[in-house]
Amino acid sequence: MALQPYSYNGKEILQPGARGEKFINNGIPGHRNDDPRINRTNTTLNLNHHDVPNIKYALDPRLKREFRYGWAYGYNQIVIPKGRLVAVDPHLVVMDTDTKHYHNALTLANGGKDVDFNAELGKWEEAAAAFEINVKTGMDTNKPATRRPANMPIGILERNEYTRDQDAYNGIMPGPIRTDAMAELPWFAAKDKAEENPWGSAYGDLKPGDLIKSDENGRFVKSPLSDDSAMESMTVAEYEKERQQLVGTVYATDKSLLPEGAARFAQWALDDRRNFNDFNPYVWPNSNRAGEDFVNNPPTAYQSDYTYPGYPYDKNYMSHDLHMLASSRNGMYDPRFDLAHRLDQGVPGLLDGYNAVEQTYGEKEGKPTITIANIVENTELTGHEFIFRLPDTNLESAKIAIGEEEAVSIAVGAKIGKFEVSYADMHKGMFALVQKEAGSKEEKPVNVSYVKRGMAGVPTNLDWDGCQGTVKILLQK
Repeated sequence: MALQPYSYNGKEILQPGARGEKFINNGIPGHRNDDPRINRTNTTLNLNHHDVPNIKYALDPRLKREFRYGWAYGYNQIVIPKGRLVAVDPHLVVMDTDTKHYHNALTLANGGKDVDFNAELGKWEEAAAAFEINVKTGMDTNKPATRRPANMPIGILERNEYTRDQDAYNGIMPGPIRTDAMAELPWFAAKDKAEENPWGSAYGDLKPGDLIKSDENGRFVKSPLSDDSAMESMTVAEYEKERQQLVGTVYATDKSLLPEGAARFAQWALDDRRNFNDFNPYVWPNSNRAGEDFVNNPPTAYQSDYTYPGYPYDKNYMSHDLHMLASSRNGMYDPRFDLAHRLDQGVPGLLDGYNAVEQTYGEKEGKPTITIANIVENTELTGHEFIFRLPDTNLESAKIAIGEEEAVSIAVGAKIGKFEVSYADMHKGMFALVQKEAGSKEEKPVNVSYVKRGMAGVPTNLDWDGCQGTVKILLQK
């Protein structure tokens, strides 16, 4: 008969190897040999597809506010706009004051250079002195708030990031960061123009196959590793440093500000276009009361004299080339196409390309070529004023030439031969001429040229001065 324990209330103990250590079988039933054993499982590996790392970063407190965004009230002081290349600072860790945990600092990529912040220009530039780390803070010893060390880019930021201040209930973590994606970016020819666009962009002489890195402010530029002559002078260490800065490859370039499939015919309703002052500016005052009338700079020579046909009246209004009446009124006519039939203006501020596109009309070899009228010189001075409407409104750099006279800018007081500009308003696209000297009754053409901004259909991400198209870059980091 087997002996039974007096009590079954003994203390429980952990089995051998319960804390993950190796142990040797000491006669435990079922263990057939004395090989080292571990009885506790390891934690699951924290895996994710590397295209968007599942890492929580803190935001670098040295980053400066670039602008206040018009949305996200209270969280709109943007320090890293979307589309910029970002990096992890090699020294700095920042405490998340919501959770009391420390995280690596996410910062702007800087092309592998120590950088200082230029407050006057509002951008980061290569530092005047090398970064000296303060091991207690992870920042520079001499300029902790305005100097950052060289870093290695990890990817492109997919959304705008705002300031994160200590104990400010900042909320969501920075990100997401794309490391493996095809990114289409605005493409600028010059660096200074690219820097006027706060969002992500590329600049320089790029072509398919070029390797890409970051500049000092997280914008995309051509790597010197795409230049054979530059690589010939590199040491092995310099080559390896540049190799680590690579973020991707150019797959396509497109020098077109009007992408295929763009909404080039989208526009406001006709009534809205007629009421928009850039499309259809008010010409005549409504009340003639000083300080109350909302029409700036009307052509005052046509104020009413209370005689037929009354006020306001523009004798050229119906002399419209489209009505085939250009031969009337000594060749003076209104050359403007009715707004109901115009599809070239785009939605103002959204699809009009006003910043990116400047088109010069009527200029060849520096001379105006658009003939808007034929004017006859009087043999006697009459002081008669001829008013002209240009083919469009909201114009720039308008010039005029009469006959073989030298072209001059259209401005009040400008002299062209025997005539003088007595009125000019390029927003209205109107000017007037008065003969100042006796003429010979000779008929001469009035030629003009001007610059008109805009192109219908240009999307807002390309509507920046100096933008020349788009570039597609495959990120491979």
